[in-house]
Amino acid sequence: MSERQRAAKRHAAQAGFINCGRPPFGWLPGPRVTDHAGRTGRRLEPHPVEHQALKDAVTLVLAGAGLREVAVHWQARFGITGHEGGLVSEQKVRAALISPRLVGYRQHQLPPHRRGVSVDPLDHIARTPDGEPVISQEPVCDLATWHRIQAALRSRSTGVRNGWGTRAWLLTGLLWCPCGGPLAGVAQPQKPDADGHRTTRYVYRCKANRRHGAGTC
Repeated sequence: MSERQRAAKRHAAQAGFINCGRPPFGWLPGPRVTDHAGRTGRRLEPHPVEHQALKDAVTLVLAGAGLREVAVHWQARFGITGHEGGLVSEQKVRAALISPRLVGYRQHQLPPHRRGVSVDPLDHIARTPDGEPVISQEPVCDLATWHRIQAALRSRSTGVRNGWGTRAWLLTGLLWCPCGGPLAGVAQPQKPDADGHRTTRYVYRCKANRRHGAGTC
């Protein structure tokens, strides 16, 4: 049974059809269609708002903008927000930009994230029997532009992940601001001292103003 299920998913992927699940950012499930080989399924169609937001993100990143600037642009122009109406997280913006879906490729058998393990997303796309990538939806950019985006994101990465094991914010989820919002850990670089040494101050701060606008807290 499991072999038949894997074969069915591989069959659908080679046809460019989607499986069940949440549609990726930028696209929506389209109507059920039948291709030239008699295979039936649904393909992704551009989302009326999110697809253009991805195009703007490509332009901004190639122009030197950071992931947070992209999230601010999404909120200001398209009204796209993240959790509790705040900005979309930088991790989600990055995940959308590194996906080969931008080129129109059909992702297939992408392994789960493992800390410290790097995965080339182009190694996990559906291919035809001839080895050519399956184009399953309208692309946002071409392959050359996609490679430029990856190079731009890598050049701005410090290679250091903030979080558990590096800088553990042990009280996150336990401390709450008097305004009712949760407190989040923030690293505050300090001015250099007389010897030129720069230190970092770690504090817990309310982000209500950042999420919901100035003057909230």
